[in-house]
Amino acid sequence: MRHLWVVLLGIALSIEPLCSQQTSLSGPAQGYIFDLPTQSFRIVIGLPGSASFGPALISGFDTGWVAPHQNYGIGFQQGNCLLVAGLDSSPVSTSIAGVSGQPDGMVWSGDGSAAVLYSASGAWMQVLSGLPAAPQVGALVDLSPLGGLLSAVATDQQGKNIALATRGANGGVFLSSDAQNFASAISMANPAALTFSGDGASLYILDGGALQLTVLAVNDYSSQTFPLNGLQNPSAVASGRDAQGRPIVYVAGASDQLFQAYDPATQQVVVNLPLYVQPTCIVAFGPNSFVISSRLQPTDPLWLFASVPQPAVYFVPAAQSSGGESTTAGGTN
Repeated sequence: MRHLWVVLLGIALSIEPLCSQQTSLSGPAQGYIFDLPTQSFRIVIGLPGSASFGPALISGFDTGWVAPHQNYGIGFQQGNCLLVAGLDSSPVSTSIAGVSGQPDGMVWSGDGSAAVLYSASGAWMQVLSGLPAAPQVGALVDLSPLGGLLSAVATDQQGKNIALATRGANGGVFLSSDAQNFASAISMANPAALTFSGDGASLYILDGGALQLTVLAVNDYSSQTFPLNGLQNPSAVASGRDAQGRPIVYVAGASDQLFQAYDPATQQVVVNLPLYVQPTCIVAFGPNSFVISSRLQPTDPLWLFASVPQPAVYFVPAAQSSGGESTTAGGTN
């Protein structure tokens, strides 16, 4: 199966020069993204399978994150935090005072109203709320008392509940409803990734030690588990809905080069896609798509998973420069 996948990818890549001469940059906005190689916020135009990078909308950032399904994001320039708004019109950046330092990562609430900045190396987190209209910066929270190394962070749809995971002998998952005080929810030596269900009632935890998915009830910390089929290196998890609107849990395996979807009601694998690359994340992007591998080098494509019209993995060809554009795309089932 994987060999056929690679052959199809090779064919798609081989026709790219021809297609790029015939295709114009047009179509609906699939989503906005921070593009590390060009240090810019960019638009991806078109549907998965025929999507392309547009020119840089605003550039000069060391790192950045776009709110899910929104036209704004957070960027950092030389340690300064900025709100980047108007990505669908005339982008502008505005400084956000009170952010204590540049984080290692950031996670958004599902509605884009809150963002959790965190640092594994510095063992701290800080919450931005009231986005985008009235940003408010929460207090810096020292995470070192939790013990272990911070390995994952998640927040729910409205940013009301925050979950943290730490690795180590005393590792586990911790929950907070006030962004200040964390209670131990479950002990686990190697929690690899976290995500809340759409309704916020459950927390999905990838257990990298036991190679299983733990479903934790947020209200009473009760839990159930089911095995991860064929994964030895689970690395990312996200919740969503399938083409029929039913809840689904997406799981990726990094060195496994696999992308799977589980039905949480039956605990069965409903999608099993071998990948050509190692997935690095599962981040909400377009209406029915997720980023599963971000661009790190100028020649890298952007890899997407789309759930409709059928589950499939696609690539958006490499953006050329901060002011250039690439106009073809490819994909495979």
